[in-house]
Amino acid sequence: MIASRRHRPNGPVAPGRNNGGVEDPQGEKMTTHFIVHDKADTVGVVVVEGIKPGDALTGWVMENDSTLQLKALDAIPLGHKIALKDIKKGETLLKYGHDIGRAVAAIGRGRHAHVHNVKTKRW
Repeated sequence: MIASRRHRPNGPVAPGRNNGGVEDPQGEKMTTHFIVHDKADTVGVVVVEGIKPGDALTGWVMENDSTLQLKALDAIPLGHKIALKDIKKGETLLKYGHDIGRAVAAIGRGRHAHVHNVKTKRW
């Protein structure tokens, strides 16, 4: 689900706290949980602490100033990546519009993407 937003987030905040930037369709303030730079990205970067399986997350797509929602299926630490779509083994991952490596295992939408399932293509 992608929705237009009126304001940009002010940066990372503690879990459950509102950053004053993202608004839902009813104009209610929401927290930005992850950031996506390019609409073609396959992963987003988590910008809050305490993401747990089952959490409903809101992401901000910087390129077109939209939001998207997804459900976390794993605990994901601050600064780590979350899969925005189902990624097949062998597929390229895109972050910030750039190739960051290849999936060495399937990564489901909402799953933690990190060294256990992503490897660089350099070696």
